[in-house]
Amino acid sequence: MNNSVMNHKGYSAAICYSEEDGFFFGRILGINDIVSFHGDSVEELREQFAIALDGYLADCEAMDKISEDPNQFYLVLPIYVANVEANVLNKDFFDGYSIVSIRNFHEKYIDKLSDFNGLLHSDIPLPMPGMVITRPEARYVLLKKLDSCKDEEIFNSEAYKSDLIITALRLLAQGCLHVHRLYFLSRTTHRNQRLATSTSLYDIDNYHVVENGKFAFFEPYRITADILEKIESLIESIARVHKKFWLPLSYFNQYHSSKTPIDKLIKLSIVWESTILNGIQSELSYRFALRGTHLLKETLNFILKTAYDVRSCIVHTGDIDSSAAKKMRNLFNEDDSDSLVFFKFIKDYLEPVTRNILNEFLQKCL
Repeated sequence: MNNSVMNHKGYSAAICYSEEDGFFFGRILGINDIVSFHGDSVEELREQFAIALDGYLADCEAMDKISEDPNQFYLVLPIYVANVEANVLNKDFFDGYSIVSIRNFHEKYIDKLSDFNGLLHSDIPLPMPGMVITRPEARYVLLKKLDSCKDEEIFNSEAYKSDLIITALRLLAQGCLHVHRLYFLSRTTHRNQRLATSTSLYDIDNYHVVENGKFAFFEPYRITADILEKIESLIESIARVHKKFWLPLSYFNQYHSSKTPIDKLIKLSIVWESTILNGIQSELSYRFALRGTHLLKETLNFILKTAYDVRSCIVHTGDIDSSAAKKMRNLFNEDDSDSLVFFKFIKDYLEPVTRNILNEFLQKCL
């Protein structure tokens, strides 16, 4: 009995010839299902291989099952903290991306993809009764089927697109949205990397501890159909001006990955200085309030001036003095601690204002 290999559409089949029976027969390699075929000649065998493979792929599509092409890559980006509306799950948006639930991903994909070091399983474990959670868990993944992943340029291009998607989501709405590792996976290959929008795994959370063990929370991000309708045009706009707009966008993403309110404020202040205050050297607090109010067409003088005063206290003294704390407290009626007021000031005022500043400057750069 003589053995050989035949290839078609990226799949291989082991071919044997039986002298005893007088015909060729083959079996498709690299898949768990048993798919075989036979023929009386090499030409007929090739035809039967193509028919068998096309039938297998059609059955996979009909059963909504991932085909086990050993050369088929998938981009997988776990999404932390965010909530996703049911009506946007499994639907394609920008450039073939979709969002799937962790349960759906486990059922249809994970066993077909290489995870030799267990990183993906640890990032997106399937919740089980009695499971002890010791690290952040992703509930959804950003998923894309890649036609080819043969060189470094493709990996870099897809990583850049993933960064654009996360940046655009953060610019479109408020809320806590984190990513950590990006995976490129096939049945035989495993690759992962950090993104410019990544957050360190143990900094992924939506809360901050204030005095006396109390917690203050950022709301989880909500990915809705309305947001996904807007995202493609925003991604295209960001990509067009990215070279001259990368600094404020970079620090806005670092704001999201920063752990403490002070770190968050410093990152936001760099966004302001690289947009509204670009080229200004004096009277920064006054000019920030004046220019911000003019740009956003809102009466924000007090908020913006207070923001820059607080920033100056932190940068120059390492703390917030009583005068700056009093200004922040005037914005809230509750009798909260200074640290909780500072947290609310960032969440309720400074993040939304900074997002609006970035969106306005983005339009001016186009």
